[in-house]
Amino acid sequence: MGSSAGDLKRRKALAWAAFWKLEHLWRSPTLPIDMKVKLFETTCITILLYGCESWVITKDMEDKINAFATSCYRVMLNIKRVDRISNETIYNLTSTAPLIARVRTHQLKFLGHILRLQENEPVKEYALYVPLHGKRKPGRPRTLYLQYVQHLLGDTEGLLQPNKIVLLAQDRSNWRKLVVACSAAEG
Repeated sequence: MGSSAGDLKRRKALAWAAFWKLEHLWRSPTLPIDMKVKLFETTCITILLYGCESWVITKDMEDKINAFATSCYRVMLNIKRVDRISNETIYNLTSTAPLIARVRTHQLKFLGHILRLQENEPVKEYALYVPLHGKRKPGRPRTLYLQYVQHLLGDTEGLLQPNKIVLLAQDRSNWRKLVVACSAAEG
């Protein structure tokens, strides 16, 4: 499993292991929820999102990322699944947002950093590379990384070409604003 989905599966298992090692803290009635959330973000979320900058997120992966966080928040709030409390209520009680917005932010910030490197850096040359020949082999992802980046930036028609994306990333302050806007719009 060398895919983004396989990496997410491994990361999620590690994050769950870290989460359950601190179960006594999550279930503590004396610890305030904002403290639990901060501790959760520094321990479990960092484990889960390690390397997420290179993932191509599918809808299934998006659901799994958000489900991990809301399941953990439910444990912290002592809310059972049978209580039928919506995820929006959980986010309001914990003062958080869906975790996928954070993933998108990480990905776009990292891409901006890569695209601002010097011209002769191989990672920059291949960041938005699209092969000019050949066709997709059976079993390979249907979406190219460039298409994924275009989707993250809100370009559903694929009109945003690599050279335009590179130009957008050169202006750091405008790129930051674009990252915030795109992450908020999607999440």
